Parts: sequence; C-alpha cells; structure tokens
Amino acid sequence: MTGPAIEPRLGKGSGRGMGADSPRTEQPIRGNCEHKMHSTNTGQKTIELADHGLRCTRQRRAIYEVLSATTTHPTVDQIFRQVRRQIPGVSLATVYNTLEAFCQARLAVKLPGHDGPAHYDATTHNHLHTRSKNTGVVRDVPEQLSQQVLDELPHDVLKIIESRLGFKIRHVQIELVGDYEG
Repeated sequence: MTGPAIEPRLGKGSGRGMGADSPRTEQPIRGNCEHKMHSTNTGQKTIELADHGLRCTRQRRAIYEVLSATTTHPTVDQIFRQVRRQIPGVSLATVYNTLEAFCQARLAVKLPGHDGPAHYDATTHNHLHTRSKNTGVVRDVPEQLSQQVLDELPHDVLKIIESRLGFKIRHVQIELVGDYEG
C-alpha cells in the first residue's frame, strides 16, 4: 500500500516548527556532519549529528534531510522510498534504526500511528498536528495557530497534573483528529 507523497515543509516560525504559510528553501548539508536548517529568529541554524552523540554517515544525513524537509510527517516506508532514490543500497532497517536514533537524540519525534504505522517529525518543540481519519495523513498546524492554542493551555492545571501524578511534563503533543474537506 502506497501512502501519500511527502510534501515539502513550508512556512516560517521559531526553530524547526514550520507552518504552511510561507515558502521554505531547501537547505543543503555542509561538510560531512552538519545539516543546515532554517530558523526565523536566528537566520541559519546548523545541526551537527555529532553534537547529539550520533556518528555522521551519508545515510543519516540523507534520512534527516528527507525528514526535516516535510510537514506531512512521513512513515519509515515513505522516508525509505525517498532516501532510496539518493542511495539505492540503503536498507529499510537502516532507515528505521536511524529514525529511532534520531528520536533518542531528540532530533525527531515519533508520532504513534492510529490503525497504521508511526509517523516521524523533525519538529521537536511543542506544536499541534492534524490527523485525517480517512487517510492517516499527519500535518503541522501553522505555527501561529499552534502557538495560540498552546498559550491558552491552563498552566496551573498542568502543574496540578504534575503534582497529583508525580509526573514531570516535558513535552505537549496535541493532535486534532478529523477529516479534510474536499
């Protein structure tokens, strides 16, 4: 079964959280272990795999480029098909293991699949997603709207949750599930 095409990441916003409201240019990898990312606040931000405890390989760079260039939060299989165009010998296991390593290094987030495979996101800060019940496609909510919702969360209630459950909240993930019109 073929999933939806990986759409390019568009938009502006803080960090790697990109909305879908303005264009983003493709960012090249410099040297062997750096990946350059767009950041509205700081101009260009360079991500080095070695700074996150990861050995830099051609496969890892290619996988991170594919993942960070999209807002549709692809599955392992979708990333594999894209990377395979650049590196025909890459294995599905390499893509899966690399994505898991990125998650451990906090370079990516794994979004559990509902009735299907997990999706991966290179945007690691708090933001909202939409998920289509019909297609399973997961997308970022535009940064400004996402931030507006997050700013309205009752922080006192979050503190009560932490206190009562003995649980430290480190990340907020909100997923809006529904269907796209049309």
